[in-house]
Amino acid sequence: MFKKITILSILLLLPVCANAAVLYLDPAQGEYGPGDSFTADIKIDVDGECVNTVEAFIGFPSDYLNIIDFLIGESILNLWVEKPDRAGLKEVNQKGELHFSGGIPGGYCGKIPGDPGESNILGRIVFQVPGMIISDIDRDSLSVDFSAASRVLLHDGLGTADVLTTRGAVYKFSGASTDPDESWREDIKSDTISPLPFVIELRSDPGIFDGRYYIIFSTTDKETGMDHFEVLEITPEELSGITDKPGLYERLFMEPKTPSAWKRAKTPYLLEDQSLLSVIRVKAVDKAGNERIEEYVPPESMRVSVSRRSPGEIVFWVSLAIAALTVIFIVIILVIKIIKKIKKSKNYEKNKP
Repeated sequence: MFKKITILSILLLLPVCANAAVLYLDPAQGEYGPGDSFTADIKIDVDGECVNTVEAFIGFPSDYLNIIDFLIGESILNLWVEKPDRAGLKEVNQKGELHFSGGIPGGYCGKIPGDPGESNILGRIVFQVPGMIISDIDRDSLSVDFSAASRVLLHDGLGTADVLTTRGAVYKFSGASTDPDESWREDIKSDTISPLPFVIELRSDPGIFDGRYYIIFSTTDKETGMDHFEVLEITPEELSGITDKPGLYERLFMEPKTPSAWKRAKTPYLLEDQSLLSVIRVKAVDKAGNERIEEYVPPESMRVSVSRRSPGEIVFWVSLAIAALTVIFIVIILVIKIIKKIKKSKNYEKNKP
């Protein structure tokens, strides 16, 4: 929720005018059969007004259509609040609904006159018809529509919701495979450019993660678009390549330490190492698998001195020391008693008539 409020507050700054925006799919028709894949561009027309935020909910018959990718390389949205990566498409297909939202900080006022390109694309859906369809419904047409929850906000500094018109698409279902559009695969294969450089920011706020340290990061990829981010926190021992051998307590009571590993992440990301002793790396991965890795080293002044021994380990060693002292004390008492007994026995023998 914080992320959405923060991003929208950045977007809603400058004033402008108002008419009506149109969200639509292109192409809006076609004929496809089992195993076919095809693309549909999500586009916007603003008719002379300026907008800065778009949120769309797109429903589709998931028994006959699956979304296998969502490409944003040509999108006019450059600040994303919500979008599915490839790992999240399974849930999208289960629900039969694609949801995304994002914005343009400077606002979007329509295609530039004379621009031969398609400068009104929000995203590109890659659909695929399953090779084997299992459904209780016989369909000869596949409707893809925007739901009433979709919205566009004006770039007026107030976040005013625009009057919105939506146009979905209706695709004809054929019993046999047609000539599928595979150009999107070639676009991904030809992308060899990494995502743009970016900055990792360390933050702490009482209202977020209970005041614990977190990082924020963002970047774009203008070829095939971003797929996901990963975060790695590397300990000083791993960086130096020197690790201490586990002691008695670690061997008896603790799980073996596992090396740090990359983890899929979204911004804002709560750091695991709140002492800030670890070096933080963030990897940006685009749809073609190209990567860019940025690194952040927390400043020395912010690092927290942490005892090398855990509270459990301290209790263990204190308890062990007390037990050892107790045993030594008991042994000393026993030795003293034995010595006294021996002396008493000798005195008895000496004084014996």
